[in-house]
Amino acid sequence: MFCRGSTGRFAAEEHVFSRGLGNVDEKVLPAGVICDKCNRRALSVIDQALVNFPPILQFRTIMNLHTRAGRVPATEWKNARVSSPAFGHVVFDELGNDAFTDHGGGRSHDALQDRADRR
Repeated sequence: MFCRGSTGRFAAEEHVFSRGLGNVDEKVLPAGVICDKCNRRALSVIDQALVNFPPILQFRTIMNLHTRAGRVPATEWKNARVSSPAFGHVVFDELGNDAFTDHGGGRSHDALQDRADRR
């Protein structure tokens, strides 16, 4: 989604898939293809909306994908927070008493705590 114009500055490269989805420098259109105005305004707004869409944000958290600032975004839900302090590690924090429910046959928080206490 861009203007297809031929005037203005064309100094910036465009990531075909957002950097926020892990595309550091793999799928990139070189400078001169998309004008800087489109790249920094319309396309930037669309990229931000996509990477902050809750299911995509959850993917970024679980996959430990860093922002340009070097941090991994946490995902906030109504009753829980999901973070990834290191690659391969995912942390679920309850923000209320109803965040996790044992529907039978599964291991509830209490069962896991009892097991940890026995060690």
